[in-house]
Amino acid sequence: MEKGNTNFIAGYGKIFTPKDEKQLAKGIGLIIMLFGFESIIFSMLSLFFEGLSFYYGLLIALNFFAIFGLMIKDQVQGKS
Repeated sequence: MEKGNTNFIAGYGKIFTPKDEKQLAKGIGLIIMLFGFESIIFSMLSLFFEGLSFYYGLLIALNFFAIFGLMIKDQVQGKS
């Protein structure tokens, strides 16, 4: 086998740099706290109702989309 140079740039480029880090951290923290509250509510409801796993999974996906939405909002608005 022939040895050669390979460009390995993992970790060198920044994919996401927040513009308003404090506001983004507040938003993501709020979503994480709401996710914890949703988890508590769904665990209690699952004792009484069957088939809630689909709706719980849907809420998980919505939480991820909300976090990505906050990241996009941060990049579009930036620091006011």
